[in-house]
Amino acid sequence: MAKKIFPALAVLLAAVLLAPAAPRPASALEPVRQADYLAYAKSSADWAWQHYDEIVAKWREGFDPKYVFGYRAPGGLLEMAAIYAHFFEKDKNPEYARRAKKVLTTYGDFRSQFPESARKARYDYEDGVPGLPDFFTVMRYVRAYETLHRLGQLDPRENAVAETVISESVAYMLRTQEWGTMNRGLLRAENLAWAVRALPRAKNVAALEMQRRALGDDNWGRW
Repeated sequence: MAKKIFPALAVLLAAVLLAPAAPRPASALEPVRQADYLAYAKSSADWAWQHYDEIVAKWREGFDPKYVFGYRAPGGLLEMAAIYAHFFEKDKNPEYARRAKKVLTTYGDFRSQFPESARKARYDYEDGVPGLPDFFTVMRYVRAYETLHRLGQLDPRENAVAETVISESVAYMLRTQEWGTMNRGLLRAENLAWAVRALPRAKNVAALEMQRRALGDDNWGRW
């Protein structure tokens, strides 16, 4: 029996080894050209702008004031603002600045959807509902603001609106609940870094910088 099996195995092994290699699939790690990346980002922002009203309507329809993490604003708009701010700096198209400004100057208004009874039920909203309650996305608002402010695209009223949203939200971010250390600590440090850069004349900028260094230095390269 063995004399029959081993020759068969030898033939099978030879067939496998001598068969032409199948074409290798394109690697998922192949670098993406910057032009392709920017085009994809731009198309994403354009889609969000074209569906702006639909995004807000769906958000209102599914809004849950009893959500365990509290108030959450519509998704996708901050990403759109950050992308358009980048492209305004790159291409100087005033329409991009206008679209980003719409988000910066109205994003805090979505808080009106959150009822006062729900706010009173949360101890962390004692000082009010933050316009940017999610520290995973704060940096996108601040980055868009910093770009437009640096390029002189915001008037005094628009600056005041955005600076208030940032200041109140960063203060809230530092006292929210925490379920992680390294990744969330670095996200908070990034948000603080953008706030320090965007609001260099804020009264509490020294404290924000101190907290940025504490969170960032304790995590970066130490895990």
